[in-house]
Amino acid sequence: MEAPPRIVARRGLFMVLSIKAAAHAAYYFQASGLEAKRECADGRWIGESDPLGVNDGSAVDAWTFDQLLRRRSAFGASPNFNRSEGSTGRDFVFSAPKSVSLVWAFAPEDSKRAIETAQNDAVKASVELFFAEACRERCGKAGQTLRKAIGVAAAFMHVAARTALHVEKGQVQGDDLSFPDPNLHTHVVVPDIVVSEGGRLKIGYTALHRHWSMALGAWYHATLAYHLRAAGFEICGAGTNGLFDVRGRSNSPDEWRLWTEAVSGFSARTTGPTGAFGRRRPLLQGARPSRGIAKAFERTRAHVLQFDAGTLRDLWDRYATDLGVRDLVRIPRSAKTPTAPNREEKDQLLRCAVEDASATEAVLQRQDLCRGLAAAIVAGDLHMLPNLNLLKLLEDNSKLLERLGPSRAYGFEQWTAKANAEDEFAVRDHAEKLFAARFEPPLMTSKVAAELDALGNDDQRRAARRAISGRGLEIISGPPGTGKTTLLGPVIQAFEAANGAGSVIAAAEAWQPAVAMKRAFGIPAYSLAQLVRDHADRKLHLGPKSVLIIDEAGLLPTKRMREILRLVADRGGKLILVGDDGQLNPIGAGSGMRLVQSVDPAQTDNTSLTKIVRQNDDIQRAIVEDLVSLRLSTSQPSANRASAPEAARRIAAAFVAEKRWASFQTSEDATARIVAEVIDSMSTDDIQPRPVVALARSNREVHHVTRLLRKAMRERQLLVGEDVDVRAVTPMGVTVRLKIAVGDRIRFLVRHRKLGVYNGTCAKVTSTFTGVDAAASAGRKTPSSPRLTVTIEEPSGPRKASFLISEFYDEKGRARIAPAYVATVYGSQGITTDRVVVLKSSFMTFREFYVATTRARSRCDVVEVNATRKFLENVDGGREARVKAIAGDFMSAARSDRLKAIAQDHPRRNELEGSENVRQDAPNNWIFRVLVLDGDEGFKPLNNGRDIPGAHAPKICRTAQRQNIQRGSVYRRT
Repeated sequence: MEAPPRIVARRGLFMVLSIKAAAHAAYYFQASGLEAKRECADGRWIGESDPLGVNDGSAVDAWTFDQLLRRRSAFGASPNFNRSEGSTGRDFVFSAPKSVSLVWAFAPEDSKRAIETAQNDAVKASVELFFAEACRERCGKAGQTLRKAIGVAAAFMHVAARTALHVEKGQVQGDDLSFPDPNLHTHVVVPDIVVSEGGRLKIGYTALHRHWSMALGAWYHATLAYHLRAAGFEICGAGTNGLFDVRGRSNSPDEWRLWTEAVSGFSARTTGPTGAFGRRRPLLQGARPSRGIAKAFERTRAHVLQFDAGTLRDLWDRYATDLGVRDLVRIPRSAKTPTAPNREEKDQLLRCAVEDASATEAVLQRQDLCRGLAAAIVAGDLHMLPNLNLLKLLEDNSKLLERLGPSRAYGFEQWTAKANAEDEFAVRDHAEKLFAARFEPPLMTSKVAAELDALGNDDQRRAARRAISGRGLEIISGPPGTGKTTLLGPVIQAFEAANGAGSVIAAAEAWQPAVAMKRAFGIPAYSLAQLVRDHADRKLHLGPKSVLIIDEAGLLPTKRMREILRLVADRGGKLILVGDDGQLNPIGAGSGMRLVQSVDPAQTDNTSLTKIVRQNDDIQRAIVEDLVSLRLSTSQPSANRASAPEAARRIAAAFVAEKRWASFQTSEDATARIVAEVIDSMSTDDIQPRPVVALARSNREVHHVTRLLRKAMRERQLLVGEDVDVRAVTPMGVTVRLKIAVGDRIRFLVRHRKLGVYNGTCAKVTSTFTGVDAAASAGRKTPSSPRLTVTIEEPSGPRKASFLISEFYDEKGRARIAPAYVATVYGSQGITTDRVVVLKSSFMTFREFYVATTRARSRCDVVEVNATRKFLENVDGGREARVKAIAGDFMSAARSDRLKAIAQDHPRRNELEGSENVRQDAPNNWIFRVLVLDGDEGFKPLNNGRDIPGAHAPKICRTAQRQNIQRGSVYRRT
């Protein structure tokens, strides 16, 4: 079963699953008249409970529904605590892919009915999975035990999004094209009230819902794909988390392009001029979602209901005709019969499921395996339903998975992929060999000694001397702004003087920091992907005298670190890792930096820098120092946690006192402030770096700010001439429409050897040409792609370049070019600039804020969106109350910050069961060789005589960690 090429989830066009606070009961009842199965839109109960007065499949009556949302049963009974008169519960929104919604909107009545049936069946299957796996109540001492409970849900099918302004033939026409897009989705409202196994009314453990959200969404999409295939529709473009598309009428590339553009055109609410972003953080932290969101949804829902069914159908027809896609809707073919996979296909399915589940996480729980299995079914184009029997088969597959001990919280089952376990132990093995290997150190010349003495502080000098030593592996770590890259100057100079020019090579996961080192020190630079590829193709030769410097090593996942360590270990060179695992986490599974650092810390003696040297402004330096202190005091067990609240307060006071923190309740106001900050710093001749760099968390936020910024640039006449309309692609694989004019700043997203640009290189457009390019068409007078002339800023000075946009096309004909006004936080790690303005949306984590804030040398301004009233400047209580609110937000975010999990942080199940074959080299593994695990006797370690009470392995594990008993101890029965 060969997996087809994947697409990436596009927010707004695809939605795995969203969970928000439930609105009031009246919000979910509607009368649009667009549905073929009217009874589904009116609402149906899923689940059955006599104490709650609910029968499975029956119609939802407003009285019972409203009572349950107020934590009262229909018979008047209520839980014994947390009684609330407000609406409670969670609203799970299962949204069909936009292409499915388009087919539904323009299909005949029988096809429309088949799609709605498939939607309902897929939603019900996912809700049943939720009841089986995530509907729990807390019980026992301090609520530390989860027990299965009985819950119910009300499902309401809606078919339209909220109203948005659309674009017709490239021009905004006005309010006459403000209408809701087709959007087939089902609101599944799960009241907080549940029934315990003993029949008592309880409040469910809702924090578990978000952990299962991705799995439920993937299960829904896999089930929906199955039912759509069964109805005769063709599924294509399988992507992450089970996402997919349905084809239009034809498979031809031109019609497929039109079809995908129609999907974008009918997604105006999230991709058009009125798109907004951000949600309340409590949803991410597992707390109760903000009820303000639910109220906002209720207000905007009224704009959908103002359109009657006939008017809305006419608007959809008019807009589809304008896009040229009205006749592209596919009529279903004959139904496809289910097929049972053979043994080979089933084995391949399980392998794909593990690969999908472990792509970004090293420690897996049941919901991760569930998500991976559902995604693999869609990606493998298998016509079968996901089921718990397959999930059980996957969990018991010892060839693919290795069982870990239960989680510390609530004792959830945990696994790791066999391949990941091998990678982790290989990283440690290679690291041990490199630490023990000897590398001939260069002679300390007087010039190198002078360069060392010129470094800013003792920490840098000590780290540089350590890097020049004779060990095969060195680690230079430290918070951002401590001068890790600066101290490499004398190190590179010493090795090149001894081994010749080109003996020192710089590399990084992204091109931008690698190229920065090339420009700073004049050494060869590679991205890590290019480095591994060139070495495999024998285009790059690393020898025993080569020194490889990896910048931003904290971003390396386990698998990439294994590749680099093996490459250096095999060639006998020296490796210097430069980075900080306290900044952004790796995107892939595990953390290679943490694994390397865990190899016998007494032996590695890695150098950690502490003094901040980047910031030249006293206030900005103090903010950064307090951010570092706050991160360390909340993330390290040995740190002084009492200092964290004071550090958070100092950070908040500095931002507020210097008017560097602005809070807004709407994205429009926040974006306007960002635009004002950036455009006021622009001139007509600057290219890069700009005086003010705007940073945002997601590409969606970046595009939203960029769109309004270009509008302001037009008003100030910073852009000249007509826009060139380009079909482009974002770094996440999302197709977008990019407008380019003279005066625009653009960023290249791919390397181009001929032009000498890399991923991240910025340029200013000086001219555009959209006519016939005779030179490019080899004398044939045929239309070609637009030609741009740009000015690229280099260390040696600006240079001009001219190119066809088609030179940057991907395999789908999309230009890998983006605007260069706003950067994502991930794209900014490793850069330094004078001023930064950060758009702090509610999704931003502490690590992302930490990285974004530390980019600025002189000043960082924060613009917060979706702030509650207590964060605003006119809050009751004045400045002091605002400082307290912001400081509390810092503390909450810092405490919820987590390092990327690695499997070696967790004991193996065979170790818990008393196996004699305990891996003694597992770092931070507080499970020891246990001889007896039955009975109630205590256990005594042979080496220090302290008792370990209890016979259950998790309890022994926790006690051993609490008593700080040495790893590798052997126990005997007392």
